[in-house]
Amino acid sequence: LWGRCPELVEIVGSVPSLGALVVATGSDQTLVTGLAVTGGTRGVFVWGAADVALEALWIHDTEDQGFVVVDRLPDPTRVTLSGSLIEGATEAGVIVRGAELSLERSVVRDTRVANGGFYARGINAQSNPANGQRASLTVRDSLVERNREAGVFIGGATASFEGAVVRDTDSSPQGVGGRGLALQSHPELALRSSVSIVGSLVDNNRELGVSLCSSDAIIEDTVIRATRGNEQEDFGWGISVQPDAGTEGPSTVVLRRSLLDRNRELGLGVSGGDLTVEQSIIRRTEPVFGNYGMGMHIQDDVLTGQSPAVLVRHSRIEENRDAGIFLIHGDLTVESTLVRATQPSLAGLFGDGISVVATPAVPCQLTIESSRVEDHARA
Repeated sequence: LWGRCPELVEIVGSVPSLGALVVATGSDQTLVTGLAVTGGTRGVFVWGAADVALEALWIHDTEDQGFVVVDRLPDPTRVTLSGSLIEGATEAGVIVRGAELSLERSVVRDTRVANGGFYARGINAQSNPANGQRASLTVRDSLVERNREAGVFIGGATASFEGAVVRDTDSSPQGVGGRGLALQSHPELALRSSVSIVGSLVDNNRELGVSLCSSDAIIEDTVIRATRGNEQEDFGWGISVQPDAGTEGPSTVVLRRSLLDRNRELGLGVSGGDLTVEQSIIRRTEPVFGNYGMGMHIQDDVLTGQSPAVLVRHSRIEENRDAGIFLIHGDLTVESTLVRATQPSLAGLFGDGISVVATPAVPCQLTIESSRVEDHARA
């Protein structure tokens, strides 16, 4: 299906229908290019079709989700969307459920909240609870901006981000969230998310830049910066690592050659997870209500009792407030790392390079090798 260009050729959907444009079972290797799609239903709906390619689409101002890709077993659903703009959709710009989507050189922005709704996510990728089929998402050289509650939500799925920008996510109308990338296990399927983020920018989101809950992530060559507080002016963390209260276990994260800069309250917060930080910089974390502004905060998870294991090596933790690294219960190893120039909180308290708090019931273990801890306000 070829259109001359999106400005001249437009498909307008009406209610009720699966979408203004539907690619269904039996439509393998379909190519759609050069169209605009809008109307009172979903924009584009693909299910049960493999090797579908959609290019140069303008999906805009739909009264339901903009672009939806859904599995229909036993037929695989495998789609590539490239060079396209999705804007002004309702509830979600892109939905992936139990299917495989590659999103390339595209923009997803300005998703709207449905009447009485809770979120307006840019991308929502989840495994299918009806059959357990795992979703797979690749986002390459694309922009996700000005959405609400979550820029990208991954639930029990596999996802890869390369050269992606996720920015300016706002809270829901109820004042919840605003996270850049929210990665979590699927509550019904007990499936963990597995995510790779490479060469990407997560900027000016709310509450949490990247959040992991019982999921696994490798973050490389990425900048996470300027995360704002939520509607209550709380949080603003660069990265949050924690387990689910269920049985999916702790999150595991590798942060490598990356920068966490000018986030709020905590640059990186770990509760009961396994974390490795290599060749990275965590700096200039800003305080909340005059307190905190820590580079890293490490503790056991209060719900599961899981204790964290953290390795920091060949990295710099600098110009934070209150504490460069704060450890309360867990194991921390610092190797060949510079921790410097921690300032007191705005309340004038502390200002320590590495601060350790332990109890007899839950002790800490701290190992420091070939590192420098210097120029702190207190210790």
